[in-house]
Amino acid sequence: MAPQQLQLRQCCQQRRERAAALVTAAGFGFGKAAEKKLSKQKACPCGSGAAFKECCQRYHEGALPETPEQLMRSRYSAYVKANWRYVEPFCPPACLPLQDTTHPLNPLLTDANAQAGNPTIRDDIIATCDKLGFEKLKVLSVEPGADENEGFVTFQAWFKNVQQLGQRAQGFNKQTFVERSRFLRQGGKWLYVDGEQDWKQ
Repeated sequence: MAPQQLQLRQCCQQRRERAAALVTAAGFGFGKAAEKKLSKQKACPCGSGAAFKECCQRYHEGALPETPEQLMRSRYSAYVKANWRYVEPFCPPACLPLQDTTHPLNPLLTDANAQAGNPTIRDDIIATCDKLGFEKLKVLSVEPGADENEGFVTFQAWFKNVQQLGQRAQGFNKQTFVERSRFLRQGGKWLYVDGEQDWKQ
């Protein structure tokens, strides 16, 4: 076979192989179909990779998180969704289902300013929902506590001030912090107690 004919045949074979690979990747041929990525509107804000309705939404609607990590992720999603009722402790009877996820030992409930109502924990939570736009969550570690009713979750969150203007509003001044959150299980229900935060620029 002439060299030119051999080169042409090799070129045609390579094209056929590339076309077959594209078909397989698209899920139209044999092999594993390419995974479809969820849209930002449907994906859960907690970064689990699942749809919101199959992830944190069920906790917002009354299901109980079974682990400290599930509670932490669902609380983060509540801040993203501005669902302050899920985060607020002792949610009033008008909140159905009952959704309080903050432990009575939380510092915002026990320090002098909180007890005097300056500001209330509801004020603090609503201000956080209104002023901060959380954009990303990454779970760094999950640790057991002193017994089966205590647990710790360390995470990093990224956010920006939604009231900033100009370049700041474009995300050029994003901030991030790392928190090691403590959770206690009370009456079979996991509750957020407090956390140690490390703020980064």
